[in-house]
Amino acid sequence: RITIIGIHILHLVRGREQDTSRVRTGEYAEFLVVYSKNRPGGHATGTLAIFKQGKKLGSVLMAHVAYRGRSALGWVLAFTSTAGTGRFVARFQLTYQRASARRDRGFAVTR
Repeated sequence: RITIIGIHILHLVRGREQDTSRVRTGEYAEFLVVYSKNRPGGHATGTLAIFKQGKKLGSVLMAHVAYRGRSALGWVLAFTSTAGTGRFVARFQLTYQRASARRDRGFAVTR
């Protein structure tokens, strides 16, 4: 079990950058994963899939991400915009599972 302390959204793939109140179900966002305990100073890029409508800051969103051949399904505990940067920071805990053999399918939306 790995706790990812921060996911910095770089930009939404579909549509323009927007605040969390306008995030739609099924949208993807590229993200920067920031680790603390397990991989100090480590980071990785990937795709974050928004499953649940984000109606306000702090909404609980379910996310499916992949990192180095491993997929993860978890709940975003907090989803807030970083002041002045136009980026988003998400905090959530994930349980890793095996990703699909094909790399692109590792980012597939699954319910």
